[in-house]
Amino acid sequence: MNDSNTPYHIRLLATELKTRQARNPRYSLRAFSKYLNLDPSSLSRLLSNKQELSLAAYATILQKLELSEEESGRFITSVAEDKMHKAAQMLANLLVKSQIRCADAIKAHVTNQFGASASYPINPGVGLAPAH
Repeated sequence: MNDSNTPYHIRLLATELKTRQARNPRYSLRAFSKYLNLDPSSLSRLLSNKQELSLAAYATILQKLELSEEESGRFITSVAEDKMHKAAQMLANLLVKSQIRCADAIKAHVTNQFGASASYPINPGVGLAPAH
């Protein structure tokens, strides 16, 4: 787990699991997920930053972990920032795909109307650009 890129809430959960395992070497991810009322595979994917949880699941986790007010605030802020970051990434990807579709449609129209697609390539996000 790359700590510099891993959100605080995920690092906190991973640390909590390691702490419990240090106290009891037989303590497993399955036991931790049961304690948190999560599916073990969901917790595993969350800890590897491959899955998001619902806000209700995060609220349950907060109640179960009995964090201090400061830790709870950091946890909530981390979840919110992570969700916003992932939503922004998803919107950026959709925008790029939309620009590509739009550019393809313009290119097809120019080709159909003028037969000139070779002399004016279309770059997504830029528009028509003279060929060099």
